[in-house]
Amino acid sequence: MTQSELRGHKQAIRAFLRERPTEKIAAQLAHAQDGKLSFWSCCCFVWFYTNSGNHQYEDARGYSEKHEAPSRRHFSWRGAESAYFSLGVVDRERRRRIIPILKAELRRRERMAPDGAVLDRGEAEPEMEEALRR
Repeated sequence: MTQSELRGHKQAIRAFLRERPTEKIAAQLAHAQDGKLSFWSCCCFVWFYTNSGNHQYEDARGYSEKHEAPSRRHFSWRGAESAYFSLGVVDRERRRRIIPILKAELRRRERMAPDGAVLDRGEAEPEMEEALRR
């Protein structure tokens, strides 16, 4: 992958994150820092924002119709999921690249907010401060 391609994937992810709730981003950051964020699970990058459970795909091939149905309705979700997949060959590499992106989005929101209030879709949660300290 070229630097230009990598930059494009990161930009797609940043655009996707701008529309997500702060508390979910903070929770996903903690999930990634714990080494649990995996492309081949129902708590993958995009599904994390729609699914309340944390369970593996239904079949051994890593595919579930039920898993993909909601994301098919949202073009930006498909693009973000594809961009996340392209961040690396293995989950460890993807997590190494996504963690700074998640932290940067949380910091961006902190800087934008007057008096510590969070402006973008959600309230500041203790998880946000904890995730940023890691």
